[in-house]
Amino acid sequence: MRMRKWLYGLALAGAALAFLLVFSWSSSPLTPTNDGSDAAFFRLVGEGMLEGRLPYRDYFDNKGPWLFFLEALGQWICRGRLGVLLVQWVNWFWVLFLADRLLREASSSLKLRLPGLAGLLCFAALTLQEGNLTEEYALPFLLFSLLLGVRYLKNHSGKPLPLGHGLWYGFAFGFLAFERITNAALVCALVLTLALILIHSRQWKSLLSSGLAFLGGAALAVLPPCLYYLSKGLLGEMLSQVFLFGFSYARESGLGEQIRNALSHFPRLLPLLFPLLALPLGFSREEKKGRWLLLSGLCVFATLCAVLMGNGYYHYYELGLPLIALGLFFLGKTKIRCRQILAAGLALALLVTQAGDFRTLGYRTRLYLTQREQGSYGQDAQALSRLIPEENREEVLCWDLMPDVYVLASLQPCLRYCAWQEHYLSLNPDLAGEIAENGEKIRYLITASGQAVPECLQGWEWDLVQETENFLLWRRVDRETHES
Repeated sequence: MRMRKWLYGLALAGAALAFLLVFSWSSSPLTPTNDGSDAAFFRLVGEGMLEGRLPYRDYFDNKGPWLFFLEALGQWICRGRLGVLLVQWVNWFWVLFLADRLLREASSSLKLRLPGLAGLLCFAALTLQEGNLTEEYALPFLLFSLLLGVRYLKNHSGKPLPLGHGLWYGFAFGFLAFERITNAALVCALVLTLALILIHSRQWKSLLSSGLAFLGGAALAVLPPCLYYLSKGLLGEMLSQVFLFGFSYARESGLGEQIRNALSHFPRLLPLLFPLLALPLGFSREEKKGRWLLLSGLCVFATLCAVLMGNGYYHYYELGLPLIALGLFFLGKTKIRCRQILAAGLALALLVTQAGDFRTLGYRTRLYLTQREQGSYGQDAQALSRLIPEENREEVLCWDLMPDVYVLASLQPCLRYCAWQEHYLSLNPDLAGEIAENGEKIRYLITASGQAVPECLQGWEWDLVQETENFLLWRRVDRETHES
């Protein structure tokens, strides 16, 4: 029995690795020509942290400190793509392991669990995008939280909530809030569900003790990064970028635009509704479904809010993977043959609704797996890198380019606004003054081909060093040198 468990665990680890090798294009050694965009930035920060650089001081971003600690850990284990892949591998093993545990709560049969895990991986392949993004690192915390909630509702509903559960929910919330705040939405829904159930059953003492345990768990997750950045004199800056700027970024698209974006990609929302569609099939008429309906409804609503905030990128939908696991749990509970057939048909129908995205996924996967050499974009970045003297390689800024240029050229930025500058300026025009004040730190500037030096840096004089198909390389001229 123990050997069988070990073999099953190895099979899950193998499935996680195979999944990442094919679909995590920014970190897989099989797709060397794709470094991603956000993924490249996170890797860039991880590499920089090992060289003494710090997020929020040397890199501007609204992601939380725990994400960058994970990136630094990966680069500490092994520099480059492999370090990222190893962290992802451990992460996705736990995703599959915890999803499997959740399905076991409904049935121990492999006939349910293996197709269920395969379906989860299909959904994950669609939403992974380039890989190495915040949502995938949130999944183990979300799945374990959901697993604890399901076990409580299944076995202990009406009884006091174990203190360990409250402690974990607090830790998961604190960790996810300091990774990316919207990733904690499902944990909030779970906590609200359990609080309402405790109130309904008049478990006042358990409600109070669980609330205190929640605060203690949150403190365990929040205090280490806060104390670290306090020691660096960056606590206020970290909190400002993660929460204040993060909130303004989430509000960038108005509610009307967010709704239009959602409706334009309506089939993508259907998998997030899976628990509500599967719930009636998993329970007989005699069974009480109220607490499960409350759990499903709040979790679906919270996840939809998280997914639709901001610009509604497809990788946000990865937060829906625990919802699909919950729906599969409901389907696994049914023992009636006709309901089992309906359940299988429902799951298959949801996959069919994603047919267009599966075609796009197949095309892009074949493209990246067969492309062995850098195109002109990568070749141009590497060519410009060779023109920058060694002593000036930390005095470079790429203006409004994707962060993968730094990775391709093996460079580190000299200003914290190192990418997406035009976007940041649209949110806060005052940043132009800060960039201009620090212009003397820039020795070499890289812009897109055909783009002039940005207005906020035109107070300095620039010589065009090299023009390629994709980029322009500029060198700042010292005033003293120019005058002489």
